[in-house]
Parts: sequence; structure tokens; C-alpha cells
Amino acid sequence: MDRFNIQEIIEKSGKEVLESIIYSKLNESNINKATIHFGNGRHNEDIHFNVNHPNKYSIYYKKSPIGYIRINESNIEDIRLDEVFEKVDLLISRHVTNKVTRFHLGKGQELIGTSDHILSIESFIKRVSKTSHPVLIEGNSGCEKQAIATAIHYNSERSHQNFYELNCSSLKHENFEQSLLALMHKINGGTLFISEIEHLSISQQGKLIQSLSAKTLNSKNHSSTPSAQDRFDIRYIISTSHNLIDEVKESRFLDSLLRQFNYLKIKMPSLKDRRGDIPHILNFLLHENSEGNKVFSEQAISILKNHNWPENYSELEQVGIRLIVLSKGDVITPEDIKMLAPEVFNDDVEEINHKILIENLFNENFFSIKDLHPGLRKSLVYISRNYHKEITLQNLSDYSFVSPSHLSYLFRSNLGRSFKQILTGLRIEKIKKTFKEFPNQKITISSLEVGFGDLSHFEKIFKKHTGMTPREYKNKLKTC
Repeated sequence: MDRFNIQEIIEKSGKEVLESIIYSKLNESNINKATIHFGNGRHNEDIHFNVNHPNKYSIYYKKSPIGYIRINESNIEDIRLDEVFEKVDLLISRHVTNKVTRFHLGKGQELIGTSDHILSIESFIKRVSKTSHPVLIEGNSGCEKQAIATAIHYNSERSHQNFYELNCSSLKHENFEQSLLALMHKINGGTLFISEIEHLSISQQGKLIQSLSAKTLNSKNHSSTPSAQDRFDIRYIISTSHNLIDEVKESRFLDSLLRQFNYLKIKMPSLKDRRGDIPHILNFLLHENSEGNKVFSEQAISILKNHNWPENYSELEQVGIRLIVLSKGDVITPEDIKMLAPEVFNDDVEEINHKILIENLFNENFFSIKDLHPGLRKSLVYISRNYHKEITLQNLSDYSFVSPSHLSYLFRSNLGRSFKQILTGLRIEKIKKTFKEFPNQKITISSLEVGFGDLSHFEKIFKKHTGMTPREYKNKLKTC
């Protein structure tokens, strides 16, 4: 069954229907009997995935939070069950894999987050783990390439065999070939993760090719006719921070070596391209490095989300642990970031607050504005649901039962923006989503749908918010 049948949801909440169907599908799957239940992400005990959103529900597997799923009960007939089940399946697999890696390696090598990027990578891991072909992992410095490699190994039939990382950035030139052969003998039957392979010299690359070409190991008595048990049986996983095809073109990498490994390939995106995973990573770091008594403030999270993180996960991990361990209060604030991690601090807190508000209104997350003045709160809800219509201050005044002058004051004093600036910001976010979902739709039609009547005015506003024209923005999406 692909979509919900309306007859099946009469007198049932979306959560109840979804739970029952997921249980049914899990019981039909190869997953061990899953004991999962849903808890609203707003509960304080859900430190790992405290998502503060009325339409998000945390998923627990064997009493541990493993992720969340969004349930918009007002549009339940649009939920794709196959996608829901696949997501639960991947989250359970991730949770089990992390427990295994902790047992064997002494620490978790975790892929954290629920972005489309992460779920796509975990789907890739699930497929390639069933094979023994070489895997090539690309990604910038500091990305979680080792986490992908360990996940592939511990999801495979080799999970009880050795996993070893050969870091090419710290190898010595002396006795390279002999050391490599000794290592292969040691991990025969397991997985060899050759990380940062671009650091090998051309000479070392040639010796690696020779080692790969040697289908058998010499026996202990150096016999020229090795026995069957001396044969290599190694799964190779390679990582690189460079594009190896470009390295071959520049004569810095041997084409013959690339052909040895270029079977199954995945690219780990930079952290700045999946900023939505940053709050999950921070919650994970809290879980690992505090006793549950600390949290990041919403402003602090937004500052960290807006940093570009040139060293990716490794840099965020270092900064996050520093903030968690050294900050004095229970709430980690922008002031803590300014003091302890000035290199990532953003002074424009007011702009960050505006981005938070627009993001919450875009997702209809009204929980975040519950403490505002009732009239201001009603006005924001009205804007969120009627952004495509012509809205005046008088409209908002009539709806919220607050005089126009006082309402204008509430917007400025509480939010640092006029209602028109907030309306425009929301419309821009809506049209960016439209461009992504319907790339061939005309710009004129898209602008009218979100409430912009004047095309030239819309283009000026869009460029002011994004730094590019609508056409440039659409073209950039096509190349991504």
C-alpha cells in the first residue's frame, strides 16, 4: 500500500495510523522484531532529538531515541508509506551499526542527522554492504568519510573480521611495500580503509598497485607455491579529499590505480550544504559530553548553523565539545560562543533571530512564538497562512484585535522587523521552495503565486535577499 486510504483514517489520528502501518511493515521485513514507539519531540527526556515541532515525532527503538519523523496530520493522505518505512528502516540500521562500532572500535563512528543527504548515504551503505567490491568515498577535509567506511564494514558479512585504517597522510616512504603486505596479511578476510589516498607519492601508488595485483600471499616458509589459505580476501574502501579524475589529468594520480577502486562511489557533502543536520550533531555532542543538564539556546544553534565550517564535522565537533565542557551555565548562549569560539561568532544576532522566525513560520512551527504578545502571535499565524494574499497592517489589526499603531510597535520592539519585512522574507522562502520543486515553471507565475504582483519589484527584492536574480538562482539549482 503506497498511500493512506481515507477510509482507514476515520476517527484515528495520523500518529495512530502511521504507527500501526509501520509495525505491520516492520513485521514483514528482515529487521529483527522492532520495538518502536513514537514520542512527541517536545518532551525533555528526548535529549537526542528534541526538535520542538508539533508535527515531528521522535522514534524510539528498544528505548533509545534514534531519530524523528514528520507527521502533518492535516495532510495525512499525502504521506508516502514506502518513504516512511524506508526512513525508519535506515534509522534502525544506523542505531544498530553504531552500537556494533562502539563495541569493536571503542567509540562510535556515527552519521548524524536526518537530511536527505544523510539518508541517501545510508541507503547507499545498505546496498554496497552486500557486496565486496571496492568503494570510493569523496568529501572535503573533516567530513565523516571514516563513518561511512566503518558503517559499510559493520553492515557487511565481514563485520566480525578486522577493520583497519591506513592513513596515507602520515605514511613513511621507507619499507612501504613490505609494511603494506604485512598489513594485508594481518587483516586478511576483513576490510582495509585507505584514507586520504591522494597523499601517496607516485612511487607509493605504483607499489600499491603491485600489492593489489598479488593475488596470493607468500606462506611463512616463503614457498613459491602458496596454499589456498594464503589467498587475499580483503574489502577495500578508499577515501579522498580530492577529485581523483582531476588528479589523474594533472598526472598526480595513476589512472591504473584509480581503475582498481572506481567501482562504487559516494560523495559526502560538506556541512554547509546540510545545515539542518547541525542541531542533531549538537544534541549528539551534548548527549556524549554532558549529564543532560545543558542545552544550546536557539540563537546559539542559529549562529552555529550559519557558520560555513571549512573543516566540516571535525571542526564542529571540536567547537561543540569546547562549548559544552567550558561554558558555565546550563544554557549555551551566543555570549559563550563569542568568548569560547570567537572564530565562528556572528555579531548580527538580530538577523539570526529574523532567520529563525522565517524558518519557523515557513514550517508552521508556532510553538516557538507561544510566549509572544497574543496579538502579535495571531498576526504571525495569519501571515504564515495567508502570505500569498495582499496583507495590510489594517488586516492584521482587525484579525488580532490590536490597534495598527500598537501592532506596528509590537513587531518592531519584539522582532526588530516590520510586518512587511517578515511577510517578504516568508514569500522569498516560499518561492525558493517552488523553484526547487518546479524548476520549469515560469518565474512570473511563481512570483504571482506567492503574492508578488509586480515582477520588477519581485526581482529586486529577491536579489536583495539572495544576492542573485531569480533566473541566476534557478540556474544554480540546476547545476547542484
